[in-house]
Amino acid sequence: MKYLWSLIGAALILTVLGLVVVQPAAAQDSRANWRAEFFANQQLIGPAVYTANFGEVNFNWGAGSPNPAVPVDGWSARFGTDVNLPAGTYRFAVTADDSFQLWVDYQQVLNTYNAPRPGETLTVDLTLEAGSHHLQLDYREIEGNAYVRLTWIDVNNIPPAPQPVAGNWTAEYFANPTLSGTPFATLFESSVSHNWGFNAPLGGMPADNFSVRWTSTIDLAAGEYSIQATADDGVRVFVNGIGYINEWRLATGQTYTAPVRVIGGPTTIVVEYFEAGAVALIDFRLNAPVTAPAPAPQTPTGPTATVITGRLNVRNAPSAINSQVLIKIDNGQIYPVLGRNADSSWWQINVNGITGWVSGRYVQVSGAGGVPVIDAPQPQVPTTPTGFTVQTTVNLNLRAGPTTASEPLLVIPRGSAAAVLGRNADNSWLRVNFDGTVGWVAFRYVTSETPLDFSQIPVQQ
Repeated sequence: MKYLWSLIGAALILTVLGLVVVQPAAAQDSRANWRAEFFANQQLIGPAVYTANFGEVNFNWGAGSPNPAVPVDGWSARFGTDVNLPAGTYRFAVTADDSFQLWVDYQQVLNTYNAPRPGETLTVDLTLEAGSHHLQLDYREIEGNAYVRLTWIDVNNIPPAPQPVAGNWTAEYFANPTLSGTPFATLFESSVSHNWGFNAPLGGMPADNFSVRWTSTIDLAAGEYSIQATADDGVRVFVNGIGYINEWRLATGQTYTAPVRVIGGPTTIVVEYFEAGAVALIDFRLNAPVTAPAPAPQTPTGPTATVITGRLNVRNAPSAINSQVLIKIDNGQIYPVLGRNADSSWWQINVNGITGWVSGRYVQVSGAGGVPVIDAPQPQVPTTPTGFTVQTTVNLNLRAGPTTASEPLLVIPRGSAAAVLGRNADNSWLRVNFDGTVGWVAFRYVTSETPLDFSQIPVQQ
């Protein structure tokens, strides 16, 4: 009777936890015989609408779903297996959008189920005895992109971080697709261009759901350049802090180009990339000016402004609020002064033919006695459409400002169109008009039938 009650008790434990049990398999490189159940709800409530067996938990469904029976949003899945492991301390790592629970030997060891942390890689180190161990991963997809990856490795076998090699680019590699946290490795590379195929970029990194940021400062002659980026999946390119390419989305090797005007001197270029799944590649090129470079600027005569900070924004109006950044200038550079506002807190200057305003806090002005006061009204936030339209890929909050902390104004239904009015400085948010309500939407949750030309979309705050 005691033996019978032991069997009943064990069955009850398995029923309450809903644990999926399969025959033990020897684990090698985080692969196993996984049994998967998919549910058309977020609560793992049965019956499952789709079941399958997989060799690993490493999926990126994008905006889709695992099977036509599973909805694209608002579903859940349970993966279960038994693996034979030698005695040791193992590091389990999970990356998911949106949330998950990890169980090892029927004990919960990681949990973001009710507090999603999409894009972050969470780890836990567990000391295990030799033998069979049960693993279960519960996954929840709320909305938007859907991906999940589980790996484990004996901490005594973690490869050492690669040593830097000579090159012109500082490359920061992240074991997540969002450039989050501390880099897995920082290298010096001679080129941004890579084709990793289906492989991981570095030993110990995942082959999917990773990201990289390359930074280089190059001494360029003045002129009109063009930049070109080909990527699978997402890519962003910034020149002197201004975004020229922003295609932070799933892609299959598309090529993007943008013109860049360089005033001459040290020029900082940042290329950001993320890989979601399957093939991983990026190709970046900076094309030389198509016209002869402009002559080196001469020391101006008359009133001048000397930059006394590291990097200074030149704006289209005498205000840091709701004004557009025209160009950035560097410490020690000198430019002619054309005018000032009434209290001399802003100065209008000429930067190689570009007329704009700089804050008086960051320049030293000489010969200012005869500089005229220019009646420049404070900028108003433009409400004129730019001609670009985006469509939402999820039910999306329209917010009062370009941050998730800003007040939601309303929810734009998935698949709805909104007219683009402006953008923030790093192109991560767009200011739009949806049915007469103006607000901000996160760029990652919209798409457009034609590429957005950010040079034609004003920066707003």
